[in-house]
Amino acid sequence: MAVADAKEHDASRDLRWEKALVVACARHAFDGSVASEIRELSGRVKWSHAIWLARRHRMLLPLANAANSVVSAECPAPLRAQLASYRTGGVVDRLRRTRKLYRLHAAIGSAADELEMTATSALVLSECYFGGKALRDIDDIPRYLVPATTRERARALLEAHGHTDHPLQLSGDDFGRVRLETGERRGAVGWPMFDPHAVFARSVQFEIGTVRFRVAAPSDWLVALATRIASAQSLPLADALDLLVLGGRLSDLDWHDALATAIACGAEAQFLIGVAASCVLFEHDLPPSIAARFVQDPLLGDRAMSVAGRPSLATTNRSLERLAATEQRLAAHGIGARALGAFTPTSMPIVECMLRIARTTPDDVVYDLGCGDGRVVLCAAARFGARGVGVDLNEDLIARAGRNRAALEPELAQRVRFINADVFDVDLCDATVVCLYMEPFALHRIRRDIVPTLRPGTRIVGHNVSFPDWPPDAIEIMSVHGRPRFIQLWTVPDPGPSRREGVA
Repeated sequence: MAVADAKEHDASRDLRWEKALVVACARHAFDGSVASEIRELSGRVKWSHAIWLARRHRMLLPLANAANSVVSAECPAPLRAQLASYRTGGVVDRLRRTRKLYRLHAAIGSAADELEMTATSALVLSECYFGGKALRDIDDIPRYLVPATTRERARALLEAHGHTDHPLQLSGDDFGRVRLETGERRGAVGWPMFDPHAVFARSVQFEIGTVRFRVAAPSDWLVALATRIASAQSLPLADALDLLVLGGRLSDLDWHDALATAIACGAEAQFLIGVAASCVLFEHDLPPSIAARFVQDPLLGDRAMSVAGRPSLATTNRSLERLAATEQRLAAHGIGARALGAFTPTSMPIVECMLRIARTTPDDVVYDLGCGDGRVVLCAAARFGARGVGVDLNEDLIARAGRNRAALEPELAQRVRFINADVFDVDLCDATVVCLYMEPFALHRIRRDIVPTLRPGTRIVGHNVSFPDWPPDAIEIMSVHGRPRFIQLWTVPDPGPSRREGVA
């Protein structure tokens, strides 16, 4: 599969064309408009950057749809094929995720009601209120708002059925992701601002056969989405799209109820600003009950225009905030700040793609940080003739990697070594290729502590990982067992990784 890359741009430019294209694709997903604008922008973007940006903000599906319909001629053929495969695989993957969610709710049954667990995931929103129509990328993490008094019992219930919120078990095959929020946090936005008891009392029961969900009421969804939009550093397109699609299915009475809910939560201004900013960005009319409030307070309109004017998709400051929060969460679980995540083997087609996109040659020294059973560096030696160094803190995995090395021919085995150490303590001065596959919280620390130490020209290749402030030089989209996987390549510039792109 060819590398999704396009012509280079002036080093001084930002991602203005990519940002504009992602916003236009979101608008097109909403109402089918701005097709001519999308065609014009598609010839100006670097597609690897556009894909990176769209994926980070859950807008890759609208971009893929546009690439295969609106701009089929402007989009490079290899990339168009990859995006078409992503769309097809996304349908299958969504069905898999939905079945998984249904099985979970069938298993926990009435116990969820006893614990007052209200489902608040984007997949539930789509299934219950959008008729399952996929307008954007949706993750499969079950999310629930629960009272603080029942949180531990809810966690135990979910873990009994294969779901956990433990940071180092999020990638393991035996566990699924889950998020629990308790609400009633002072100064919070979105779901954490709500009283979980009140949300559960207003919730809607959604049924498919014998499977029942307790889903947050439409008015609560509107308030949660709008307050997140108003409080974000840059307007979150996915939330704005969800808000307007949901709002378009409701009556003005529902909007009036949502306004009353926002007032009860002490978030009236945030709610109004979030709704208005979304309408401005998508050039959509305000609901009458919301428009009336702006007549009464014109200053709200100015604040909404300010929010609508910043769909910059900036991520740096927010990413640093998330890093600090994740480090606190890890510490609460007794996990060291240098953990990388659970060991999850990478399939060999992905390993080979990573090494190929990195342009690996016999002259390279390939490091795999968190090497597990050593398959990446062993493949680098066996298939590409490179030297390889695998680093892992787990003694059992290093021992397994050593046994796998023994199966190689002697002259190849001599080109590979394994180090049982913390990746943050290893000298990477001779690295020319660095391979990454780890949890996002670990990737933040790689970016902060390791990338600045690498030599200029070092290639960094990641599997399903993405630096929040550094767009890739190239990207490939693969389908493995019906699921999309993203292989991205970065090159360390001189004098160090530049943050010139991706930061507003």
